[in-house]
Amino acid sequence: MALATILHGTVLRNLGALWIPVELGAPGIIEPDPEPLAWYGRQLGLIGEAQHEQDMSEAQIAQAIKFGTEVRLLANRLFQHGTLAAGTYQVRNVMPAELTFYEDMAPVPWMPDTDVFPFAVTPEHLRLLGWVDAYDEKPSLPCIDGKRPYGSSYYEADIARILNWVIEPDEYGEPEMSREQDELAAKLHSEMLWVMMAFLQHARLERQFTDLPDQ
Repeated sequence: MALATILHGTVLRNLGALWIPVELGAPGIIEPDPEPLAWYGRQLGLIGEAQHEQDMSEAQIAQAIKFGTEVRLLANRLFQHGTLAAGTYQVRNVMPAELTFYEDMAPVPWMPDTDVFPFAVTPEHLRLLGWVDAYDEKPSLPCIDGKRPYGSSYYEADIARILNWVIEPDEYGEPEMSREQDELAAKLHSEMLWVMMAFLQHARLERQFTDLPDQ
């Protein structure tokens, strides 16, 4: 077993996040380039900034695949085992604004107008972060399920349950969330995009989780 290098850590922190419009929609971590292998190749210094996957040799592609797999493994471990305290963090929005797939996939109420911006991560955000799908054995990057973000398709009620909100009964005695509670739940869900970005960039991962499998 080898340990992750400084380069692994740097590339891990430079991954991006976007809003994935599947079903209800939810945020996920991605490589900030529509050509992930080329992006990893550039991080390794294998190709230049203007080069693409088609410019890579088989050996370079193999190196990029291996490195990318390791970075994805570390990203999943970070969201499984990493720690972050509630507080305000400077968050870097590393996603290039000119990428149309990013613009089309970010229907969130608030988008920053600067590349670096302060974002307040609350205890409520951190509790919802426990619903991020992140598994060592999966090659995909961490995300929240867009179909059932927090257990079911009625994500507002799930958020109320997770955060122990008091739900008043309606005229028939059945619990019914208020409009204010529905709006707050929707706001918290949309903010998870930046919570995941803040966690990715600032969470601490203990050394015991940074070993890499032999390939």
